Amino acid sequence: MKLLLDSHVFLWLLFDPDRVKPRVREAIGAAESVSLSIVSLWELALKHTEGKLPHEPDKLNAGAEALNLFIQSVRPAHIEQLPGIKLEHQDPFDQMLIAQSHVDQLILVTADNLLLMSDYATIDAR
Repeated sequence: MKLLLDSHVFLWLLFDPDRVKPRVREAIGAAESVSLSIVSLWELALKHTEGKLPHEPDKLNAGAEALNLFIQSVRPAHIEQLPGIKLEHQDPFDQMLIAQSHVDQLILVTADNLLLMSDYATIDAR
């Protein structure tokens, strides 16, 4: 199983791992690969810049490294997938995570109800 972490799940694993269900933490530990999108790091850096997140980008990068996460880059195939992504909301970060997970056959680990109720492969982190 190959997993892609949503940004909030990444933060939970770093700062409050008990928020992630034990069975999901086990799945993460047993996964073939666990990725974090560069888009999530970008989103979190923007939130930090806006004063909405106390964690500085360099600390988040170090956290991703400490968790041994593969940083998923954005490739042309992901961008080409975007027009076909159908979500109830138009969040560009979520759209890219879905595109990446779809193209690269990853399961998105999230607690976002809109993503969990979508037709895309997800795991509920809660």
